[in-house]
Amino acid sequence: MQGNTHAAVGMAAALAVGATYPGVAAAVVGSYLPDADTPHSMIGTVAIIGLMTFLPASTRPALKAGKVEAVLVVGAYLALAFLGRHRGFTHSFAGLGTAALAFGLILGFGAVWPFALGYFLHLVLDALTPVGIALYWPSAQRFGIHLLRSGGFIDRWIGGLALLAAAMMVMTREGSWRLIEMMTHDLMKR
Repeated sequence: MQGNTHAAVGMAAALAVGATYPGVAAAVVGSYLPDADTPHSMIGTVAIIGLMTFLPASTRPALKAGKVEAVLVVGAYLALAFLGRHRGFTHSFAGLGTAALAFGLILGFGAVWPFALGYFLHLVLDALTPVGIALYWPSAQRFGIHLLRSGGFIDRWIGGLALLAAAMMVMTREGSWRLIEMMTHDLMKR
């Protein structure tokens, strides 16, 4: 599945279960993170740049702040992500647990559940493709249902529907239908 589809599904799911907006952002991060194992993805590129520039610079302050565990867990996650193949460690229960632990150690455990929801839904969506995922890594056995193709019509369709659902939930949550009505009414007067 494409990154935008993962993000839209994670966002819609977090909104559907009542996550706060920071929780929705955590779900979107979680929905992108499993693809950190490939430099061809946006999050993979960000992870590589982060490894080369920001991680070394932020390690010392993190260690001084007593976040030794966070540095170790993030380092282990990224090492396992880059040493393995795509849809290996990061697309497994072990990757989900490690990423959720790292997220919680760095940002606090309050938003871990939406982060984990977004991450888990990424795994579910990728399991619907012929390539499948290594759910029980380090076992090499892959699980895939062969329902759809990454980047295909149905992939884009799912992403579009999820984005539409997310937008409707935000507008309903914020009473934005009334706001949009007022804005369009003012525009029509001009």
